[in-house]
Amino acid sequence: MLAGPGLMVLDALNFIRENYDPTLRFRHSCHMGKCGSCAVMVNGRPCLACWELAEAGMLIEPLRGFPIVADLVIDRVEDDLQTEGLVFERQSSAAASWPPEQLSIPYREQLDESRTCINCFSCVSACPYIYTEEKVFIGPKQMVEIARHAYDPRQDEKHPLQIAFHHGVWDCVACMACTSICPQEIDARQRIVDLRAMLMEQPTLQGLPRQIKRLNESLFTLHNPYHYPATDKGNWAEGLGLKDLSQGEKADWLYFAGCAQSYDPRDQAVARGLAELFRRAELDFGILGQEENCCGDPARFTGEAGLFEYIRNQNAEAFDKYGVTEVITTCPHGFNRFLEDWGNANWTVRHYTQVLAELIQQGQLKFNRELKRTVTYHDSCYLGRYNGIYDEPRSVLQAIPGLKLVEMKDNRERSLCCGGGGGGAFQDIKVKPRLAWVRVRQAIEAGAEIIAVACPLCRTTLDDAVKTLEANLEVKHISELVSQAL
Repeated sequence: MLAGPGLMVLDALNFIRENYDPTLRFRHSCHMGKCGSCAVMVNGRPCLACWELAEAGMLIEPLRGFPIVADLVIDRVEDDLQTEGLVFERQSSAAASWPPEQLSIPYREQLDESRTCINCFSCVSACPYIYTEEKVFIGPKQMVEIARHAYDPRQDEKHPLQIAFHHGVWDCVACMACTSICPQEIDARQRIVDLRAMLMEQPTLQGLPRQIKRLNESLFTLHNPYHYPATDKGNWAEGLGLKDLSQGEKADWLYFAGCAQSYDPRDQAVARGLAELFRRAELDFGILGQEENCCGDPARFTGEAGLFEYIRNQNAEAFDKYGVTEVITTCPHGFNRFLEDWGNANWTVRHYTQVLAELIQQGQLKFNRELKRTVTYHDSCYLGRYNGIYDEPRSVLQAIPGLKLVEMKDNRERSLCCGGGGGGAFQDIKVKPRLAWVRVRQAIEAGAEIIAVACPLCRTTLDDAVKTLEANLEVKHISELVSQAL
């Protein structure tokens, strides 16, 4: 591969064609006043060839998920037709001036952002649904186009929302793969959440998915998404003798177990095991018992903004009331929620894998047994792409004697979503194969015996996939593997 200081991938491709292979075919339109057509995959990641620095040994491929015409040229006709097929009716009485005066101020910035799309299709290639054959979800690029019209009051306000509903707006798993690679920094994930919020405000338009409605009703009345009594929240810790901050006890750390760890028997065992690890490391921690609330993530990403703010305020009040300053979460969704909501507040938030990595490094947790198993780690979207936490979970696994760590095809920032985010874990998304099935097959291809996870939603979806596919694999939390080797 030709490379040099300041040489872009597109420069290298042009040089190769001019000097070595005149038949090499790729697309670009940089000198035609139109940007976006040169998008390719570089080392498995979608990007613009004119923006990516060329490096020796890099792998350049056509965007995945599209028919290949030749070399790096893809056939984008079908996706272009999908976008053109999103026909919207303009209100005859709407103002013709720009920006429209009647446009609500909260949506002006989003509308302007959505209009900057350059049709490079990188987000489509990054979306995990490219691995599926049957789906309703139309894709992030098209959803941004729908949102652009939904924000604009000069359009028929109902028509874009009807189209969003019929094209799978509730199927997006909020993995942020599209947002993380957009050269224009368009947050397609948030545009989809905005569409959901608009539908929430007009439930009679199409009717909300029954499972989404029940999810948020449970969050409001029972403070958890699983329809279990709020009074059972701390039952997982019975008999452990843990400090309960809601009962006036004091501790340096709050262990925020989370909803899955509080109610699912399989995840309750994870919470109990993790509490034992903290106690073994002499960490001063406590729980909130029955007063622990949901983190609010399901409400946030299903578009129930009012409910999310209500939950957020409840958590803030509880943390202040019981003097919480340091928080450890089991779930990356809770970790991300607290970090995003209160990044500059009075609380320090850490995920349990970060804490375990530090305890092992400092010698507070020492291994006494070998664990001779081949393990692959599944990067949670909310730890990885959302917060850049890739090394700590792997360092914990690599510290376990005898354990062999192997990587799946899609890992780190390119990790494939399990399908559980954005409300996906709480509804039956009509897609085949399911994203978790694809992920399990990647683990098998990597030669793994165990899929290590750091998220209860990932654990659930991957466990179900292993059972459905009858795969010879186990799915375990990183904390469970640590406990086995102590």
